Amino acid sequence: MKKILISLFAGVFLLLICSNIDAQRYSVTFQILDADGERLRDAVVTLSGVTQEPGEHIFDNVQAGTQTYSVEKEGYTSISYVDIEVDDNIEEVVTMREIPPDRYYSTDREPDLLDLRQRKPQELAYVREADVLWAKRVWQQVDLREKINQTLYFPIEPTEGRRSLAQILYDAILEGEITAFPYEYDDFSHSYTPSQVRQRLEDEYEETISAEEARLRGWGEIEGTDTTFTVTERFRPDEVTKLRIKEDWFFDSKRSVLDVRILGISLVSEQYDEHEGVYRDEPLFWVYYPEVRDVLANEEVYTRHSDAQKISFDDLFLRRMFNGYIIKEANVYDRSIAEYASGLDALLEAEEIKNKIREFEHDLWEY
Repeated sequence: MKKILISLFAGVFLLLICSNIDAQRYSVTFQILDADGERLRDAVVTLSGVTQEPGEHIFDNVQAGTQTYSVEKEGYTSISYVDIEVDDNIEEVVTMREIPPDRYYSTDREPDLLDLRQRKPQELAYVREADVLWAKRVWQQVDLREKINQTLYFPIEPTEGRRSLAQILYDAILEGEITAFPYEYDDFSHSYTPSQVRQRLEDEYEETISAEEARLRGWGEIEGTDTTFTVTERFRPDEVTKLRIKEDWFFDSKRSVLDVRILGISLVSEQYDEHEGVYRDEPLFWVYYPEVRDVLANEEVYTRHSDAQKISFDDLFLRRMFNGYIIKEANVYDRSIAEYASGLDALLEAEEIKNKIREFEHDLWEY
């Protein structure tokens, strides 16, 4: 009987010790420094699956034991999956180093030649209405899946400071740098607010899932049998597969040149129609190109022929480094080509309109 009591007391004692250890929680403070010992204030720290806001480097109520942390900051090499032993309130000093330049040459030259983000759009020639001898307004469609147009579509995720055209325009709209216009108003007479654009292109809904499914999705452990989550579907630039461009071709008698000016660009996504069982084009919004030029002039485009050549999206459009086909010209019926032609006939009609513009310039001169 005495042995039984001793064993019972020993078991209770061990249980109390274990529960006390489980109840021990401490605070962990991170000091994020650069190579010179200066504090990096906007680094993002994750401790055992819990991520703080940028600049928040104190974790309270951390359970005793081995914990794992990661630190990230743009422009610096990430530090991942480092184990620390938490047995008291501790301070962890982390030194981060800048990502070394992925190039062999020095960049010590004129800043405006080096950094596209310091450039201004190229100034276009002044055009008087009285000098416009002839003009034709057309709408083009640009398929981003064509090889020549893929520089407008990629990268899907930001890479080496580059973003896709759809991502650039969407971010600029939300930041209030440019204005979005409903597709129905290509005369830019009505506009969207940034919140309206977000509501149209992002969706938020509630979803109830089981604990097992949450674990499989990587959402962590949840209590109970099922839990309701608020799911936010973000804007997906990879679904934008086409552009529509509204532009004016005109002959400037002052300079004796046939010129073109882009007035607007529309993003077009491809959505599946469940009723018809086909994919349909869904135009999202227009942006006014003269307003967008300040943004596009500061965004770099990948050039497939030379990594040393840096051009901006504005350069790409000015140099006509894309391929499209006409879907509408200004006409008395205000109808698009698709309303009176289809298939091969529509393509031939688009080519006919393009040839008329080209032949007009040729017919002005005598050879």
